[in-house]
Amino acid sequence: MVYTGEGGRDRHTGRMVADQTLGESGNAALVMSQAKGHPVRVIEGLGVTGGKRRRATKGYMYRGLYRVAEHWLTVGQEGFRICQFELLKLEPGQVPVPQAVDPLAGAETAFEEQARRYVSQDRLVRDSKVVSEVKRMYNNTCQVCSLRLVVSLEGEAYSEGAHIQAVGTPHFGADRIENVLCLCPNCHALFDRGALQLTDELHVVDGLTGQFRAPLARVKGHNIGVEFARKHRERWANRLP
Repeated sequence: MVYTGEGGRDRHTGRMVADQTLGESGNAALVMSQAKGHPVRVIEGLGVTGGKRRRATKGYMYRGLYRVAEHWLTVGQEGFRICQFELLKLEPGQVPVPQAVDPLAGAETAFEEQARRYVSQDRLVRDSKVVSEVKRMYNNTCQVCSLRLVVSLEGEAYSEGAHIQAVGTPHFGADRIENVLCLCPNCHALFDRGALQLTDELHVVDGLTGQFRAPLARVKGHNIGVEFARKHRERWANRLP
């Protein structure tokens, strides 16, 4: 299920009047649950009526334990930014595991920074020989925005390897050159949250509006698998109109 976070609503009218942020206590708690691998309990209100003060007229039902699989920012129907969380139900005896939580571009909070500390080892493991090779092929230059982030007087540059189809549970993407991009940190964060996506023609599009951004830069020998781009798009298929 996709759960929309808290905040941004007028307490009297129930209408959205401001952007939601990951700094709201409930939203921050879900980010931390994702990073630490803590399950969350889901309780559904029954017979919810609308209006200024929404309430459950037929009581509540306990839906069980879920894990926070993803979180992202998008624009809601009322034109304000909202936080959304993908919740997956846990089977009896199943225990969620800690997972990487990358910063959302321009939106990282102290809570999210804290969450990222739990996954530094995860990031290290993912920087495999395949990732290192792709970064070498592009001389640490972003394939989306062409930024080469120089971090030393000697000209050393920093880039990040992004798996197109995410590795690990539940996506099980391959750690192969065909499934890896060389990106700057900003584009990596946007891509990981679906705000940047690839078409079958390997064009970069805005994942929130569907608008064309640019052709993806590619060098000889880097044959990107279209099947991985499709798997990535499937994760965000409900976003575009």
